[in-house]
Amino acid sequence: MDTWEGPWSCVCDSRSGLLWEVKTDSEDIHDGRWTYSRLLNNQGVANNGDCYFEAERCDTEDLIRHTNREQLCDAKHWRLPSASELRSLVAPDVQPGSPSIETGYFPKTQRGDYWTSDGDLPLEGIYSYLKVGGAAVNFINGQTVTIPYHNAAFTRLVTNRSSICHIVPQ
Repeated sequence: MDTWEGPWSCVCDSRSGLLWEVKTDSEDIHDGRWTYSRLLNNQGVANNGDCYFEAERCDTEDLIRHTNREQLCDAKHWRLPSASELRSLVAPDVQPGSPSIETGYFPKTQRGDYWTSDGDLPLEGIYSYLKVGGAAVNFINGQTVTIPYHNAAFTRLVTNRSSICHIVPQ
């Protein structure tokens, strides 16, 4: 599929069968500029991000709840990806100053940290007093970092193979 055929609301990765949320610039829940604190299964910090689609909540659980309720791309089981799933989107050879991802498929990706589902990881350095945090993939350099749950970071949700994700065996 040619990237010029987009834009899409979701992208299916034919290698993994995962369906990925595509960010927008529409100021709705899928806007690529919004950030979220990490809250997942009551682990993390609620309402410490920067989004404006809801007055009281701005954390990853809220984004997941809204996206599942919306049934984005007819899928109902959106979630934060694992670090290894999210790293599978890292593109090493990109234009200088661009995020380390194929922007033809993921056009509103920001250069920064993106939350993963990996949590309860030890924090080091200046954050060590907080004890634990969550893993994030940095789309400046493609590396995985551990950051405090209260930090505001970007998100890209994923779901397992969907009915719109037709994988052709090779």
